[in-house]
Amino acid sequence: MPAEHFKILRGTPKRFAKQADSGRALLRYFCGECGSSLYSHRETMPEVIGVRAGTLDDASGLRITAHIWTNSAPPWSYIDPAATHYPVQPETPPRV
Repeated sequence: MPAEHFKILRGTPKRFAKQADSGRALLRYFCGECGSSLYSHRETMPEVIGVRAGTLDDASGLRITAHIWTNSAPPWSYIDPAATHYPVQPETPPRV
């Protein structure tokens, strides 16, 4: 989602920086109390936030629009044939 529309309402998440396979830094944020993943973003693209669907009060209106890293998906993973597929990380995040 666009970072300009993202707002933390309570608390201060903890941050974990990881170097992605591309060499770029991926910043992951999680709850310091329970450890639940909350959101992430690339250091080179702070204007885009990847929010974990499980953190939403109501995710019933969401639909899958794209799958990334499909070349390393386990055989049991469901990949929606109607969605866009990326075998590796796309240069720019998929837009909905």
